[in-house]
Amino acid sequence: MTRIKYISVLAALLLVAAGVSFAQKSVSQITPKTVAKIEDHLKQLDKIGYSGSVLIAFYGRPVISSGYGYSDGERKLKNSPNTIFDIGSVTKQFTAAAILKLEMQGNLSTNDEISKYFQNVPPDKSSITIHQLLRHSSGLTGGVGGDYEKINEAAFVKKYLVRR
Repeated sequence: MTRIKYISVLAALLLVAAGVSFAQKSVSQITPKTVAKIEDHLKQLDKIGYSGSVLIAFYGRPVISSGYGYSDGERKLKNSPNTIFDIGSVTKQFTAAAILKLEMQGNLSTNDEISKYFQNVPPDKSSITIHQLLRHSSGLTGGVGGDYEKINEAAFVKKYLVRR
């Protein structure tokens, strides 16, 4: 395992441990001392090469929100809580988990067709199901624009579903 991967895994485990520690305490028991200990660990990770942004919140209240390392090492630009990272496809698992949670709660079914949720879906795509989207078996192609391109629902449907 490379040093950076090791540091990243170590940081993730630290954050999970912090979450478990916080989860076992009531809001009134989260002390500045506990937060300071976590911040000290993050600073130590920063010294050995960790680079990223960390947000730890408890009951919706941020207790740590900091950047570590550099977003651009050559220009010595530091990470901050507002640094935008290219995270690739990591969000797919969270989206899938959220959809399955909604299905467990009875709010949707993975057998639902996308035309139930989007208007003006062309007939040749109206029977695509959420299940097919999750399995990447819908027949839709990837790449609908830049990663940070803002797009509303109508423009998305027109650009993504109608294009040939």
